Amino acid sequence: MLVSLTVANRRSDRAETLREASGRLDALRITLRLGRRLGFVSNGGYADLAQGADEVGRMLGGWLKHEQGGAAAPASAPPPRRRPGGVRYTMRSPTIERYLRLKLEHPRAVVFLTAGAFCQTFVEDAIECGRVLRVAVRDLAAESESARISTCGIPKARLEKYLGLLRQAGREVHVE
Repeated sequence: MLVSLTVANRRSDRAETLREASGRLDALRITLRLGRRLGFVSNGGYADLAQGADEVGRMLGGWLKHEQGGAAAPASAPPPRRRPGGVRYTMRSPTIERYLRLKLEHPRAVVFLTAGAFCQTFVEDAIECGRVLRVAVRDLAAESESARISTCGIPKARLEKYLGLLRQAGREVHVE
């Protein structure tokens, strides 16, 4: 990827080389996820590397957009708040309402909802889990929502490990 970016910088027609670099960045992201899943990369290491890859991706995207005739975002512009696609929530979504109901019943606990092969938590619990467990926290608020709806999920297969880490940090946990 670094070679592709260096070569693109020296060419007058950079678009094809930048698209190649973008493909290599996608491959790097997949490799990082696989490395984390196989245990070669820790969650904290993955978070750091993924953050760097995201930053390179934003810069590469702006350069590609500029080369293709679109106006690139100024360097000081904040990154877009949300990515398109995926499940989006509003504060009135059944999942969020279920989480909030459980949070009222267990105000001191980190509350997880079971969703398929994952356990998911939201809002301040998600931010706390991101900090303590070093897992990715995403904003999944719908475009119509004025506030962030932070969320993170952990695989059910590793639930006991993560719950142990939360308990070691002095947190109560409730899983539904």
